[in-house]
Amino acid sequence: MVTLTFEYIVIISVNDDLASINVNIYPNPAKDLLNISTMNGEVIDQVDLFDLQGKMVVQDRNVTVLDVSLLDAGVYVLRIRTGQNTLHKRIEVVK
Repeated sequence: MVTLTFEYIVIISVNDDLASINVNIYPNPAKDLLNISTMNGEVIDQVDLFDLQGKMVVQDRNVTVLDVSLLDAGVYVLRIRTGQNTLHKRIEVVK
């Protein structure tokens, strides 16, 4: 017997204001790699990527480059956690 566990989120809105936690995300749209960098030396604790149905498709810790090459083209929501802050950003993957 195999048990699968999925995490889903409900997307109400996506905040495009990156100034609150000083994070650069590029390129957007992304084809292969998505770069994530902090401007004040903040440590990125966790990065999660969700499809628009709320299913988590990528999860990683302490990452500065996210490989999106295996994902289908489309719109995703990137959640970045740094210390006490959390940011949700709209990301587009193109082929």
